[in-house]
Amino acid sequence: MKWFIHHGKRVARITAGVVVILVGLFLMIPGVPGPGFIVVFAGLSILAVDFVWAHRLKTKFKDGATKMVDKVRGNLRAQRLGRRLLQVVAVLFLLQVLGVLIGPPRWLQDWLSATAYLPKEQPRYIIVLGGGGIPSTSTLIRTYYAAEYGRGLTGTTFIVSLPTDSDPNTSSVGRMRDELVRRGIPASSIQMEYRGLDTHQEAAYIRKMLDASAIHEPILVISSEYHLRRAMLCFRKEGFTRVSALDASGIGAEAEMGPWSWLRYGIWNNAGNEARIIREFLALLTYKLRGWI
Repeated sequence: MKWFIHHGKRVARITAGVVVILVGLFLMIPGVPGPGFIVVFAGLSILAVDFVWAHRLKTKFKDGATKMVDKVRGNLRAQRLGRRLLQVVAVLFLLQVLGVLIGPPRWLQDWLSATAYLPKEQPRYIIVLGGGGIPSTSTLIRTYYAAEYGRGLTGTTFIVSLPTDSDPNTSSVGRMRDELVRRGIPASSIQMEYRGLDTHQEAAYIRKMLDASAIHEPILVISSEYHLRRAMLCFRKEGFTRVSALDASGIGAEAEMGPWSWLRYGIWNNAGNEARIIREFLALLTYKLRGWI
């Protein structure tokens, strides 16, 4: 009986330590609020009871932190810098928590999704940028919006864009085309671009596909909301002068989900949106530094 209790406690302790470390690693992901390093250290402390390697790693982290603190204490300039850094981290942490609780600001979401550039004229080209493969939520939603918007148009060419190393007719880019056909778009009105590995390359390859006069024709770019501004700027950089954008985002439940729906769904959706916005700003910065937008 004592053996069973002892080993039961050990299994529970090891399980708890691993779970705590995994939670800490998750909190260290950019855009996820939380003291990831502290939680990982706590997990190592739990595992250190049973594993020598965990004890050594915990001691190494603790000694490193102690040396850093000692250096800062002996350097006035470093102390001031440390305090300012902590203040910045605290402000960023509070902003992240606030974003998770109430969601990203509406004006920021509207700016990224280019709501000021909704189509005001019939597009000559509708460009559907793929997300994942088919089936995938993002790409299916984008083809849905493209078909709904363009089904009644005449003289409009649809271009579906998604890279592939195999036959485009039997890969996901071909299935994007097939999805549009199922929704009423004539196959003869659809072209495929399958070489671009990122938004910049997609815009460049589509520019090469079309004749020179196409840059002065109205085009409509369809993509997910936070990606739209970067996509639109890439096509403008390639010389297209009449670019509009259409947000292809999913919608939530169209029913009252109960008093705890905010806790069950809302904060998780907000956390996901926050991570996507941070990623998109990093992508915008990268594209700007490379001269792609």
